[in-house]
Amino acid sequence: MSEWFFYEMAPEIAEKLDIPQLPFPVRKQSSLSIFQAGTVSLGRILDELDRYLKEQPNLVNTYRETIGKLTWLEAMESGREGFFQHAAHYLRLGLEYRPSNLSLRTEYASVLLCLGFHEEALEEFEYLVNHPRNLLEPLLWILAARLNVMCGNPERAKEILRSLAAQFPEKSTTPTASWAPSAPATT
Repeated sequence: MSEWFFYEMAPEIAEKLDIPQLPFPVRKQSSLSIFQAGTVSLGRILDELDRYLKEQPNLVNTYRETIGKLTWLEAMESGREGFFQHAAHYLRLGLEYRPSNLSLRTEYASVLLCLGFHEEALEEFEYLVNHPRNLLEPLLWILAARLNVMCGNPERAKEILRSLAAQFPEKSTTPTASWAPSAPATT
């Protein structure tokens, strides 16, 4: 068992992030890499929290939502800076604790695609298009279809696109209004 001390986030930051005011466990030997020059490394805090929860699994439910939100924030910042490996690590960590979080899964699929892990990205996009909530976000469906083509599954790609098209009503062939050029106005 590790020896832990606890860091508390400023209440105004927790409120702004819409997370409960919880103590964050940190091992003494990790504290120098977490707290540097008046800043806090969110990624390292999350790694410490993950390690702590492996030792204290009875507390997982207490931190589950917080981990989901903070891993998403860390991943978005990393992705914005072009650190996709780092983003993938935290999205995967978030999914360990919040496997049904569709925002985390969508971002994870996108990062895997950016990293060139097509098979893994396809698996995530397939999960999203087959999700019971029936996500109607055309880009997800199109990416799933495209990855299926890239991975040698053109029939599955057609199936996905047919399913997507079926979710949109067809345009009526009967004109609903008559549009004719109007004569120029005279004064």
